[in-house]
Amino acid sequence: MATGRGKTPVVSKAPATTARPSMNPVAQSSVVDRVGRELRRAVLDGRLRPGQKFSISQLSSELGVSHIPVREALRHLESQGLVQLRPGRSGVVTPINEADLHEIYLLREAIETALIREAAPKYTDEHLATLHDQLVAMEAEVGDPEGDQFWLSHHQFHWGLLEPAASAWSERLLEPLWHAAERYLRLFFVEGVQLGPSMTEHIALYDAAERRSAKQLSDVLRSHLRENLEILSRSVRTLETNYAS
Repeated sequence: MATGRGKTPVVSKAPATTARPSMNPVAQSSVVDRVGRELRRAVLDGRLRPGQKFSISQLSSELGVSHIPVREALRHLESQGLVQLRPGRSGVVTPINEADLHEIYLLREAIETALIREAAPKYTDEHLATLHDQLVAMEAEVGDPEGDQFWLSHHQFHWGLLEPAASAWSERLLEPLWHAAERYLRLFFVEGVQLGPSMTEHIALYDAAERRSAKQLSDVLRSHLRENLEILSRSVRTLETNYAS
């Protein structure tokens, strides 16, 4: 249609549309995540024993998935120090030894006692309530150390003690140390060592946190870590002696 002279043509606007997402939604838990959780559990509970050799094709067959998610999951476990991959499609579960154990706990003690001293005055009532809930969750599962729930609550409790003073760097440093320590704990605490005394130490940590006592928290945590180290060292020495005989 012609327009009159001097009049501005009216340009019709297209109806507004909602922008379509450029990505398709993905499942919250990918195959790699699920494979990684199962392999990690197998290493921690001893189904994949320290020093045991494996092939990616063998694991893929047992898990019923292709080798690609298995390889990706193993790379993540390697970053946690739980497995060692070799050229080709094979690897070995990281062996255990006393020197390795001592270094793990030496680093944990240095980092965690420093952080907990800083964290103590920063605890809020809400934070302490969360710590209490985590402690209760640990106590509820203490009779089932082979299950995952106790160790999840244990991890959350220890992180909760440090979190008010922790940074992203703290977490990146501690995560592989905790994974490595948990492996020793689950291998040897499950096999005959009672968790009762350890729970007493965790209750003492919570009591010190309630008082917001930096010195008491640091002292109790140091004692807790050293006690665990002594128990685990004896177990590792026994195992190494058995392997040698």
